[in-house]
Amino acid sequence: MDIYPSIASSDPLKYGDTLENLGSWPFLHIDVEDGNFTPNITFGIKTVKAVASRTKAKSIQVHLMTTNPMDYLEDLAAAGITEVFSHIEALPDASCYLETCRVFGMKAGLALKAGTGLESVKEYLDKTDGLLFLTSAPRPIREEFSKEAFDKALAARRLLPKRIRTVADGGIDEDCMKELGAGNFDSVVLGRLVFSFPNPRARVEVLNNTYCLRRKQ
Repeated sequence: MDIYPSIASSDPLKYGDTLENLGSWPFLHIDVEDGNFTPNITFGIKTVKAVASRTKAKSIQVHLMTTNPMDYLEDLAAAGITEVFSHIEALPDASCYLETCRVFGMKAGLALKAGTGLESVKEYLDKTDGLLFLTSAPRPIREEFSKEAFDKALAARRLLPKRIRTVADGGIDEDCMKELGAGNFDSVVLGRLVFSFPNPRARVEVLNNTYCLRRKQ
């Protein structure tokens, strides 16, 4: 299971220092929230480009929580983003989105809100590279973990083809990581579990060694 630290959960006054601390950690997650699809506003394209140019991560994953995901794709590709997840709830034509991502050279994934069922993406399973399951409900200040959504994500993994990468995102703690590892999830997005510690790189390595390496062996 790969750990994607979510840079939006770090100190916004120290993004450069945070990226320097993470060093060559191979995975990074960037949330783009427009204040419309969700109540939060995080990064615009300018900041995404700055982060992408500074990180040493080889896999840069963007989660678009926006009302018009298609408007971002060309700029994300130009910034060097490797993988994009957009919400099925915001896509009038998911097939077009998936095809466009690949035209721009990025992996294409679909994201599901906590209350959205797997049936919403059933017709696209042969076209998508991965599914991101929100396991929390976005709030203006702090996300709220949903055990129901988490359990649904674990159940969905059991039903999905192995080739589809699964990502759990939102309020994940160490107990959740144990369950995700046992449930054969491919990736997990971590915010406070990493960035509430003074040394994020050291913290992510501890979590990786504790919950992820056994599954890879």
